[in-house]
Formats: sequence, C-alpha cells, structure tokens
Amino acid sequence: MPSVWSDIPSFQKVNNTGEFIGYPTQKPLALLERIIEASSNPDDLVLDPFCGCGTTLHAAHALDRRWIGIARFSVGLVRNRLLRNFRYGDRSLQPSYVRVRGIPETIREARQLARKEPFEFEKWVCSHVGAEGMFHDPGTKGADSGVDGVLQFLIYEKNPKPRQAIIQVKDGNVTPDAVRALDSTVRRFDATAGIMVCFADQMRTVNNNRSRETFTDMTNKDYPVIQGLSVEDMLLRNKQPNLPNIMKMVESNPSRGKRV
Repeated sequence: MPSVWSDIPSFQKVNNTGEFIGYPTQKPLALLERIIEASSNPDDLVLDPFCGCGTTLHAAHALDRRWIGIARFSVGLVRNRLLRNFRYGDRSLQPSYVRVRGIPETIREARQLARKEPFEFEKWVCSHVGAEGMFHDPGTKGADSGVDGVLQFLIYEKNPKPRQAIIQVKDGNVTPDAVRALDSTVRRFDATAGIMVCFADQMRTVNNNRSRETFTDMTNKDYPVIQGLSVEDMLLRNKQPNLPNIMKMVESNPSRGKRV
C-alpha cells in the first residue's frame, strides 16, 4: 500500500452504509482491519486503550485476534456492538463470555457512580438501553438541551421510517417540572417518545406527572409517549423502554460478511 490511502471513504463522504452509529470519533471498519491485518498475526493480542465505540475490537475479532479495549463512557455501547455482530455462531462472544469490568453490577454500585460521577452514570445508562447518536459528544460535558441519548425504533406502518425516543437520565431527585419538561423536549425535537430513567424511589413522581398521551402502530397497540424506567428494572431485570422494534445497528462489511 502507498502512504496515502484514498480507497477507504470517510463517513463524511459515505454515511449510508449502516456502519455509522453516531459516535463522533468513529473510524471506518475497513481502515482498522487494514491496520490490524498489516501489523499483527492471528491470535495476537490487540489493545486499544481509548476504544471509543469499539471499531478496533470489532476488526480484531473479525480477524481472529484477541483483544482488550478500555473505555469510560461507551463501554456498554462497545459490548452491545460486539454482541450484535458476532453473537450468533461465535461461542466466544456469547453474553457470558464478554467480560466487562468497571461498570455497575449492583444498585449500590449504580448509586455510587451516580453520586461520584453523574456524567459517567448518564452515559452508562444510555449505553445500557442501547441509546446511540447522542445529541452532544460522548465524553463531553456541557448543556445537552434535555437530551442525554437517542434511541431509534420502527413502528408498524405502511412506510416505516426510523423514529426517535429521547432518553433523559436523572441521578437524584426527580421533580414534577422535570417530568413535564421532558414532554416539551420531545415536541421540540419532533421525537415520538421520551424515556426518563431514574431510581425506583423516584418513579412515583414520574408516573404521577407524565403525559397520558400514546402513539399507536398498525396493530392498534398503544405505547406511552412519556415513560419511566427505573435503574433497578433496567439493571436487575434487564427491562427496556416500551417501544416497538428497537433498531439494531449491524455493521456493513461484505469482506467479512460470513462472520456477521
């Protein structure tokens, strides 16, 4: 290969492949595959100490390398990406085989994270429910306009198109005004639904003050526009937002298609 690689398009030029998941520093999978294939051998160990959304780990696994990735805000996103792309037909990536360290496994640990590092708690929640394409860059502190994450889904209709649910995370007390503000945020961003994630002791406030408005699909099933989801249900019972057909992003990679 020459020193200038012009045959791998950037996401700025090609973003309709299904590979881009909205992470601001994401690199094309083909680029990382080329680097890893040129600089290592099968069964070598690949370390990415700032693994972002997990492209390096994805490429390493596809090329039969062992890997370790280190991330703070996106560790759940990375895990979900690998499980979605390699879980079927790959025993090494069954959920119980993917070891994730440093994220909450108990409610006590979740509360400690919320108290000590609320921003990291917010990103952990978003990645746990599969929210991608954050309205502000992961790892960047600052105003988020009431949007901590975005979850895409489809509803049964004649011409289905991606819909958005806004994720808002509360690490402490939830006020009635905050619940009503979520409804306004959903309308402001032209989203279909809003999900407020908080601890179980705050769920009464959410349920008592949320809008009773619903949206319906072609099967006439109703879904709440404003919903609450407790951290306890999310972490201990693996409960997800009540939405139809949450979209699963699958990487587009013809050269490795047999592994996906």
